[in-house]
Amino acid sequence: MEAAQRRVVDCADVMARQWTPEQRQQQAQRMAARHARQKADQQIQFQAAAAERTARATVSTAPPLAAREPNGNAVGNTKIDFLSDFLARDYKLPRRTKRFHAKSRAGCTQCKQQRLKCDERKPTCSRCATNHSNCTYTPVFTAPIQDEASSTSTSMSTSTSSTSSTIVTPPEPETVLATSISMTYDDLSVADTVLLELYREKVSIIHTRPSVAAVAGTMVVDLAFEFPYLLHALLASAAHMKAVSAPPGGPVYHSALAQAAEHENESMALFREHVKTVTKENYEAVFIFTMMAALFVYCSFSVKLHPEAPRRYHELTKSGWLRTLHGMTLIVPQEAWAWIPTSPVFVFTFAQQWGDPPPPQDPVFLQMRAQFSRLSQLWNEHELSDMDMKKIYDTALTNLLKTLDRIAVAYLPDADPETTLPVGPACGEWLHKLSDDLLVPLDQGDVPALILLAYWGVLQCKTWHAYWVDGMGANLVRTIWMELDRREKSAVANEWEMVKTGKWREWMEWPMEMIRT
Repeated sequence: MEAAQRRVVDCADVMARQWTPEQRQQQAQRMAARHARQKADQQIQFQAAAAERTARATVSTAPPLAAREPNGNAVGNTKIDFLSDFLARDYKLPRRTKRFHAKSRAGCTQCKQQRLKCDERKPTCSRCATNHSNCTYTPVFTAPIQDEASSTSTSMSTSTSSTSSTIVTPPEPETVLATSISMTYDDLSVADTVLLELYREKVSIIHTRPSVAAVAGTMVVDLAFEFPYLLHALLASAAHMKAVSAPPGGPVYHSALAQAAEHENESMALFREHVKTVTKENYEAVFIFTMMAALFVYCSFSVKLHPEAPRRYHELTKSGWLRTLHGMTLIVPQEAWAWIPTSPVFVFTFAQQWGDPPPPQDPVFLQMRAQFSRLSQLWNEHELSDMDMKKIYDTALTNLLKTLDRIAVAYLPDADPETTLPVGPACGEWLHKLSDDLLVPLDQGDVPALILLAYWGVLQCKTWHAYWVDGMGANLVRTIWMELDRREKSAVANEWEMVKTGKWREWMEWPMEMIRT
């Protein structure tokens, strides 16, 4: 009490003190100098932060390409190599060095239930001692150590004699399985923890079906902590959502894009490093990862997520990105597809028989369907004499019309999200079903292939309004128009006749009109 009274008296003395004009002037000078120093320090910090953001945005470190043998053949998992090579763009950042620990099965039961790292002290670990909780350990069976020859012979004899246990086809002799790694919440930084919570909160943006969103927000997150490459893919997706919700061009926007690029790069590096074969232990994580990697391919052409995307629009008219999407399904082998129906991740597939959708009733979709149906005249009346190629084009057009009808059903007011194919998967499904035989003429610049792809761009632009494909369809149509216009003006001798005469314009005028409205 006396100390408090003394402080009050001291304050009163200070307030009552009478300063001379010289003292007031000196005090004002000191305050002005202090403010100037603070302002200079803030300016230096701002410039340093801006320089750091610029440096991080311009650094280009692509993952190494697949190793080559002396004869030029690729060594390693080429299905994974072409995927990471495509995603290794100039917006990628150096891979983050993060300490991972080998998966431990000897922790206490309490830490395992909370998915926390246990120091395995006995009889009571440090975390349980701090929380004053009962610490119990489950006995762990340790297999006897065998030499390599006996281990190999034992595993091979088991695979041939046992039929009731779960046996996975053994890898090739030169294939080495990577050590299992896992992560816990303690391994996440504060920024990554925030991104993970954002993913849980916004997961319904990616998955519109309630059953899919439920699995994605619970089971997939738990699975991601056992397979860090999947965890980094989820964090990259959350960073994309954070960037979309932030003001464009602001510090939060650029910070979120940097986080997304960093996690994408880390995810691809870990996948290449640790996934050598698909087994019953990792097939769920690999399947979900391929879906996320396909999402990143779309994101690479989104203006909202990559400001430099316009410089790469010319790639939309080539088959590279489409081959990448096709390659996603090759990563998961056929035997793994037989396991998926028994797993919760089956809700992410569209294996059920959706059947042929009914014709649309909406006038907008009826008009679009009429325009799409005219495309058959494009390869039947013009310079396409190969009958097999005509059948490939007809099949692609039939699938495109079915896609349009499914999207029309999804737009009905009484459409059930659980029994109706969502717009995004329906629109993307057509790309995945494109025949590889159609990708060759696309690379060669055949006019029917380019125009067919432009009409899909109209469908995406008018119906699929997701942040990861923002502007993709409209920019695809514009790029194809500019490419054909350039070829018409260049007047190459072996050019298509409909390009020389400008007849291609009557097929591209409707797509251009649709993206303007």
